[in-house]
Amino acid sequence: MVIPQAICTDLFNNPWIDQVENGYKLSFADNSVSVLILFDVFHHLQYPGTAFDEFHRVLKPGGKLIIFDPSISITGFLVYGLFHHEPVAWFKKIQWKAAGGFDPWSASYYAAQGNAERVFFSKKYSNRLENWTVELSKKYSALNYILSGGYSKPQLFPSSKYPLITKIEKVLDHFPKLFATRLLVVLTSR
Repeated sequence: MVIPQAICTDLFNNPWIDQVENGYKLSFADNSVSVLILFDVFHHLQYPGTAFDEFHRVLKPGGKLIIFDPSISITGFLVYGLFHHEPVAWFKKIQWKAAGGFDPWSASYYAAQGNAERVFFSKKYSNRLENWTVELSKKYSALNYILSGGYSKPQLFPSSKYPLITKIEKVLDHFPKLFATRLLVVLTSR
C-alpha cells in the first residue's frame, strides 16, 4: 500500500526517509497532522509523557496515534530478552516526563522493550493518558515476524512455509500472555 501524502521520518538521516524528526520536538505545526504512526519507536521514548504531549500538540482533534511495538509475553520475554540487543527493562522505573530544560536533541540512546506493554496493558499508567481515548489495544503472536529475523537477521524458515506459519499464528494469537511478541495500540486525541 502506498500513501502518497505520508511523510516518512526517523531520528537519524537515512535514504529511505523524507525528513529527520524527534518525537519530543516535532517540526509540524499545532493541530496539523491527521495520523502519527510509531513503528518500533515507543520503546525508545525515555519520557513517554513528554512525547505524548508533543504528539497531542501536532495532531488534529480526533487525530490518531498508532503504535506498533514489542509485546512482552512469556515468548516475547524469551525472544527479546535472549536474542535482541536492546533490554526488556521490565522492572526499570518509567520516568513519565522529562525534567525542565530537557534538550530532546541531546538525549542519549534509550531502549526498554517492555514499556509499551507496561503502559498500555496495565492499570498503573492508564490515568496518565488523559488526553487520549484508547480505541484498540491488541497483542499478536507475530510468529512470522520473529522467525523472519526482523529487519536485520537471517530468515529462519523457507518462504514456502509462510502460509503454514500464518495458520499457526492464528491459533497462538488466542493465548497472548504466552505467545504475543508484537502489540498494536490505536489512540485518538481528545
